[in-house]
Amino acid sequence: MNAGWMNGKILDEKEMVLPVRDLGVLRGYGVFDFLRTYKKRPFHLEDHMVRLQHSAREIGMTIPYSLEELEKAMIDLLEYSDQDEVGLRIVCTGGFSRDSLTSKDGCNLFILMDPLKKFPPMYYEDGVKIITYRHMRFQPEAKSLNYIPAMEAMQEADDKGAVEALYCDEKGRLLEGTTSNVFIRKQGFWITPGRDVLKGVTRQVIMNLIDPAELKAEDIYISDLDGAEEVFITSSSKEIVPVTQVDELRFGDGAGPETKKLMKLFRHYVDSPEKWGFNGSL
Repeated sequence: MNAGWMNGKILDEKEMVLPVRDLGVLRGYGVFDFLRTYKKRPFHLEDHMVRLQHSAREIGMTIPYSLEELEKAMIDLLEYSDQDEVGLRIVCTGGFSRDSLTSKDGCNLFILMDPLKKFPPMYYEDGVKIITYRHMRFQPEAKSLNYIPAMEAMQEADDKGAVEALYCDEKGRLLEGTTSNVFIRKQGFWITPGRDVLKGVTRQVIMNLIDPAELKAEDIYISDLDGAEEVFITSSSKEIVPVTQVDELRFGDGAGPETKKLMKLFRHYVDSPEKWGFNGSL
C-alpha cells in the first residue's frame, strides 16, 4: 500500500483524512517540515524534528508528540518503503475547531512518503537560472502551511524559464528561495543571509563544510550580485545547485570551481552516515 503515518498509526493514504473543520483546512494554520533519505537513512532526522517543533512554537502551536516519538514514527514508516531515496513530509495542523479560530481538541499530525524528486543532472553541471521576487515571508523562521506567495513566485519563475524564485524585501535585501537558501561567492568569501530566513538544515551542513575564515552570515543585497564570482542554492531535495543567472545577470557558464569543491565535500559527507548523527537501524 501507499503508506503514511497519522496520529500514531501507519495507514493507507486513502485512510488518512482531516476534519473539514480542521484549522489547517479552514485557516491554513499549521506547520510542516521536509527531509530526505540516503539509502533509507533519514538525513539529519533530529535536526528536522527540532525545526518542526520550533516552527510550531513560532505560531503558538504545540506538537503533540515528543522528539523521540516523531523519530520512531519516521523510522517505522520507512520500513514500508522499498526505495533507497524518498522524501518525507511531516505536517501538523491546528486540529478541529468549533469556532473556526481556536482549537481545544489538539493538533493532527501526519507524515507522507514519496519518491524523491530530483533535478536533472545537467543542472548541476551547467547551472540554472533563478529570478528575484519581491516578498518577505511572515514569521520566516516558521515553516508554515502558507505557500500562496511561493506558488505565485514559482509561476513567474516558470514563465521566465527559471527554476527558482529568490525573495527580496523592499530594500532590495536578498533573503531565501521559495524552497531553498542561497549562497554567493565574492572577494574570497561565501556569504549567506543571516537573518529573516528559514534556517535550512542543508544550509547549516554546508556552512559547517566551509572554512570559517571564508564564511559570512550577513545581509546580502541585489546590488551585491554585481561582481559575485559564484552563486548556488541549496535545500534537502536539491542539495547544492549552481546558479549561472539571476534575472538578467550571468555568472559563468557552469558550476564554478569553489562550488564544485563544496559539492564534492557535501557528497563525501552524505556518503558517511556516521558523520551526520544517524544512529538508528532499518
